[in-house]
Amino acid sequence: MEIVLVFILGMVGAVLVQLSANKGVSRWIRYPLVALICMMFVSGIAMAVYFAVALYTEELFASVMLWLFALFVLAGAVAYIRNLLRMKE
Repeated sequence: MEIVLVFILGMVGAVLVQLSANKGVSRWIRYPLVALICMMFVSGIAMAVYFAVALYTEELFASVMLWLFALFVLAGAVAYIRNLLRMKE
C-alpha cells in the first residue's frame, strides 16, 4: 500500500512541476503552484536542518551529512525556482 501511495504522490508532484513550467497555463494557476513547490522544498530543508541540529551532540558525522544534504537541496531549489520565474511569457 505504501508503494501505491508513493507512486501517486510522485505522479501528482510531476504534474505540479509540469503545470508550473507550462506557459499555456494562466499565471493565476502557475504562481500558486510555484508557491506550493517552494513550500515543499522549504519543508524538506527544514526537516533536514532540524534533524541535523538534533543529532549534533550524538552523531557528528550524521549531522554534517544532513547539513550537506540540506545545502544541496537548497541550491537545487533556488536554481529550479529561478528557472521557473525567468521564463518569458
